[in-house]
Amino acid sequence: MVAQALDVALVYAKKYAPQVESPAIARVIPSPTKGGETKLVLSQRYIVPTDRVVIVDDFLSNGRTAVALIEMAREAGAEVLCASFIVEKRFKRGHAVIEALGVPVCTLAQVEALENGHARLTQP
Repeated sequence: MVAQALDVALVYAKKYAPQVESPAIARVIPSPTKGGETKLVLSQRYIVPTDRVVIVDDFLSNGRTAVALIEMAREAGAEVLCASFIVEKRFKRGHAVIEALGVPVCTLAQVEALENGHARLTQP
């Protein structure tokens, strides 16, 4: 939906048991949510050095997935403009980790804490 709204190409990084066209860039990252490790793979056929990239994901927690995607895009020669997320868990360190790479972060909703089974959101 984001790519369609912006009228830009969508490049999907596959995870878990990915099979993509060669040449490919891959990263293996720890997955505390799923347990174990997750493999991310991006086909270099669809991302070139002149591309300007925005990373889009659902949740930002520790930032491991986003950092891997930023590294992969940069390895392909693309410029990463921003990392965007639907929900950010502000009580984790992902935001700072991504910004330390020189990539701005934008989110739609920020969870300050999880208390008694409820999310406490940042107030506007």
